[in-house]
Amino acid sequence: MNQAPFTLITSLLVVGGLCVSPVAFSSSVSTTEPISSAISSNTQSVDSVENSQQELESSNFFEFKGILGVGYQSALYRGQDFKFIPILALTFDAEYESWFVESNSKNRISGVMGRFYMGYHLWEHQAEQFDLVWGHYTSAIDKKDKDDDVIPELINLDTRKDDELLGVRYSNWQGETYYSTELSYDILNNSHQGFVFEGYYGKVASVRNWDLTYGLGFTWYSAKVANYNLGVEAHELTEQLTVYNSGAAYAASLEFSAQIPVSQSWVLEVGVVHSFLSSNIKDSPLVVNEELSSALLGFSYVF
Repeated sequence: MNQAPFTLITSLLVVGGLCVSPVAFSSSVSTTEPISSAISSNTQSVDSVENSQQELESSNFFEFKGILGVGYQSALYRGQDFKFIPILALTFDAEYESWFVESNSKNRISGVMGRFYMGYHLWEHQAEQFDLVWGHYTSAIDKKDKDDDVIPELINLDTRKDDELLGVRYSNWQGETYYSTELSYDILNNSHQGFVFEGYYGKVASVRNWDLTYGLGFTWYSAKVANYNLGVEAHELTEQLTVYNSGAAYAASLEFSAQIPVSQSWVLEVGVVHSFLSSNIKDSPLVVNEELSSALLGFSYVF
């Protein structure tokens, strides 16, 4: 598990496609109904359909955003040396009827090291949504560093693959408060074959020209997920690595962010996430930090 799984992952609401039910009306007028009333009823029905179609079309959108800045990420595993990272990225968000794509700027309030989502709105009512979501929750672990050199203490380590989980997510906005719960499973059986559960509670506030957000998150990893990423098998041993089996694990996170417009198109963004790890994560011989931090300072430009 790379740093990303243990940071708080948030999913902001994206307005889903409006479900339009056909409005039936007859071209003939009943003898018991006044003609003017029938015309008025038919006109209202047509207007209702047209308005619904317009609302549906207006809910479809796409957005490109460029991000230029610097990030900080503390290492979770041996051989990782993240620290300060230059950031030059292009994010993409889109909505078509009930289908959607979310970048890190949409699926977490702080926007720091977020997750890419694809999904489908199964149900929505006012501020509530129930979605089918697909995304990566834990990242690959390899015995080689960024320069493609073998890390000595990981020379016998089997590669851990990126997971691809399918799950369901419930989210709700209540005024300035947002909360969500999410349960996902490795349905393709291409990595750990386990479950990940996430819960989040966040608040939004405005102070002068600043938009401020802060939140609390909790992530639970089933034993299969934790053992796949944190465990060490007998054939993987080195002087630094001993056999290790982890049960289910969890992480709790705090996050804060602030945004302020500096021009018509540019926004200054600051975000910080700090994560606290359960003891069986910290006890893994693969892990080098007891707590994790991520931060972002940069400018975003919406095209």
